[in-house]
Amino acid sequence: MIIPRLGLYGKKRIVGLEIISSKLSFNNSSEKEDLKILLKKFDNYYYPEETEVQKRFKFFTRRMKTNETMENYVQDLKKQAEGCNLNTLTDSLVRDVIILNTSDEILRQRYMQEENLTCNKIIELYNNHKIYHRQNKTKNSNVQSKEKSKNKTTSKQQEPPSVMSKQKRCWRCHIKHPSKQCPAWNYKCSKCNVFHHFEKCCKSQHNQSQNMSRNPSMNNLLTLF
Repeated sequence: MIIPRLGLYGKKRIVGLEIISSKLSFNNSSEKEDLKILLKKFDNYYYPEETEVQKRFKFFTRRMKTNETMENYVQDLKKQAEGCNLNTLTDSLVRDVIILNTSDEILRQRYMQEENLTCNKIIELYNNHKIYHRQNKTKNSNVQSKEKSKNKTTSKQQEPPSVMSKQKRCWRCHIKHPSKQCPAWNYKCSKCNVFHHFEKCCKSQHNQSQNMSRNPSMNNLLTLF
């Protein structure tokens, strides 16, 4: 009575399950009526257990995960090895998988230099290697920080004082200003008719005026300091 109400899709599903059920093996007819047994057999049908080859492939290609500890990595490899039929070779192959799949070439060389390398020794070497790199990184960071601070201090020490503080008062304009930026430059003094200084800064005397009048070309040699 239920099947006619399921519609075409439902009927196909029921027929499909019946076909699959016919392929399943049961110890007795009562197992066909046991829901738990049926579900387990359907799971095994749709999700069959991996073959030994598949398990070994996963084992040999297992890489260490980001932020995973070496202890957990070794433990998981040993757990995977249980279904690979490795027997007495388990520990040595776990060791080899770690060496083959490590991304740190220095650490790999360290492993291979060790005589009688065991999984426990790998854990010890790995942890020591990580500690060394962490300390070295911190040390380098501190050195760089000190060097940076030193460079800043040196830079400040070598930095010239502000323009206004290092400049002497210019005799041509009586103003402190950067070199070659005198506002009196190209200005003609009305007192002595000489360029490059204001009247209030004019130092001309009678003898200077006479000298300048005798040699007016000297005016063109004046420069700023």
